[in-house]
Amino acid sequence: EGADEKGYGGPEVIMYEPHMTTHEMIEFFDERFGLDAYEMTVLMGVHSAAVAHRENLGFGNIGREDGWVAEAEEYKLSNLYYTSMLERVWELDKFENEGVVPDRYQWYFDEEDEGPIMLTVDMSLILDLEGLVVTDSKGVAGKMMCIAHP
Repeated sequence: EGADEKGYGGPEVIMYEPHMTTHEMIEFFDERFGLDAYEMTVLMGVHSAAVAHRENLGFGNIGREDGWVAEAEEYKLSNLYYTSMLERVWELDKFENEGVVPDRYQWYFDEEDEGPIMLTVDMSLILDLEGLVVTDSKGVAGKMMCIAHP
């Protein structure tokens, strides 16, 4: 109720944060929806048929749709979301946005920014990032800390 035709507005819906770790995601999906880790992983697979608009949320590249898989704009549900995480070397970078869209950290594998993207919450399906996700000096959450010596 109260939302416009695009779904903006209306009651506040609490979504998972883009910089959650594996353990935080499991807890969130269990508490909010009663899903276990397997069910949560299946649900996250919908990213194979999803795109991001940087102008809206701060993820992706300016002026085009970026998906979590190559050719995501074809909106085909597949296992590419998972296989692309495992088959590439991903790097984390901070993207500075303009206006009300906050700066964001996102993962990429293509230095020219022409390939799929991943968020920390996505990468946490294959990496245990517990204790490594921090907020940078400008207050942007999602920076990775590397512990070389325990």
